[in-house]
Amino acid sequence: MAFLIPVFIIGAVLLTGFIVMTLWNGIMPEVFGLGILSIWQAIGLFILARFLFGRSKGFGRRRRRHHYAYCKVQPDEGSEQSTKDFDPVQ
Repeated sequence: MAFLIPVFIIGAVLLTGFIVMTLWNGIMPEVFGLGILSIWQAIGLFILARFLFGRSKGFGRRRRRHHYAYCKVQPDEGSEQSTKDFDPVQ
């Protein structure tokens, strides 16, 4: 059973590389005149993009948590202005 985990990871990496390669080779050479990618270049491009733009723990999960925490912030009980009569135009 433990040997299935590395097989699954290798399969997922190869499948992701194939998808990136297919998309790149189908779009980029025609639109921008760029060269085609091999499977290894596509895997490297995917890894580079994940390092630059986000990790593998899900897009926006951290941002969503901070947004909800921000929205739950309540005004001070002693403040005169409540959120009901807040006018952002003033």
